[in-house]
Amino acid sequence: MRASDGEFSQDLQSTAFFGQATWYANDKLSLTLGGRWTSDEKDAEFTNTVNNPFVTALRVRDDENQPGLTVDDSKFTYFANASYFPVEGTMFFATISTGYKSGGFNTDGTFPALTTEQRTFSEEDTTNYEIGVKSTLFDNTLQVNATLFSMDIEGFQDRAFDGISFVTRNVGELRQQGFETDFVWAPLDQLSFIGGLSYLDSEFQDYRNASPLPGGPVQDLTGERAHLSPDWQGSLVANWEDRFPAISGARYFLRGETQYVGEANVGANTNQNPQSVQEAYQLFNARIGLRADDDRWEVNLWGKNLSDEGYCTTIFDQPFGSQLGGLDAVANTIPQRCVVGRPQTYGIQLKVRR
Repeated sequence: MRASDGEFSQDLQSTAFFGQATWYANDKLSLTLGGRWTSDEKDAEFTNTVNNPFVTALRVRDDENQPGLTVDDSKFTYFANASYFPVEGTMFFATISTGYKSGGFNTDGTFPALTTEQRTFSEEDTTNYEIGVKSTLFDNTLQVNATLFSMDIEGFQDRAFDGISFVTRNVGELRQQGFETDFVWAPLDQLSFIGGLSYLDSEFQDYRNASPLPGGPVQDLTGERAHLSPDWQGSLVANWEDRFPAISGARYFLRGETQYVGEANVGANTNQNPQSVQEAYQLFNARIGLRADDDRWEVNLWGKNLSDEGYCTTIFDQPFGSQLGGLDAVANTIPQRCVVGRPQTYGIQLKVRR
């Protein structure tokens, strides 16, 4: 017999109508408008039965019965774009669009049991603004794109993990703004480079009654940075590919790449716990191999995280950390667990296509 039994079932009916049209004002300017109406109806049931009294005593799960959960959302979203081509190979654009993510249900058992209002969460709405340029230069050997963006999210669906259960709730407003740029450059037939750089300014415009630090009171995180939102990110890839003279109809290739991720709070629970901050890190990967001209076969040797960089993709509170005496309510700390990123890894890959 399991310590507790949880059951969740859901019925979903989704309906959508959409359309889009483009007007070419002249040979340099085009305007596009689009719209979509979406309706989502969800009905669900959730029950959790505790079979072992120690589960309740340890504050892990509680009995709960929610037979008539419903979410009924509908939303009209739109898209508007202006594109301008001043010269061949260059396009400037400006876009405004809205988005929508329907509400839903929390499906994990909790302690204490959730109310009907807590068991459901509402829709999330986004408004996104972009201006940018896309260009092809130097006889099509260089492509460069750059975009400035700003996105406002209302009813932000924040998913918190306390080491035992996940709970999603609508927490307020979040603004994500910044820029991103990328390029593809092929200075030689055999050689190409691919790169990208982005900067993100992430700030809660409204987030009251946020999760507390361990042992502390609820917080107001208005003005704070969202979790899992590093400020700087970048990548660079170098490829060399040429004919392999020892085998007819084959090519050899070399690929090296690096990825940089800036400092970010990667805590699974949005509470700005300094214990959950992951420092900036950089990864290096490489691949060398042979492939057929018609791509019918390929063999390669690859390596990932060649410098064996240690980093966490997610950090969460130690399960039962408080019950086991790990909570320091004065310093607002508790033991943390880390979901470790991929370590140094090597492999050989063989592909055969019919």
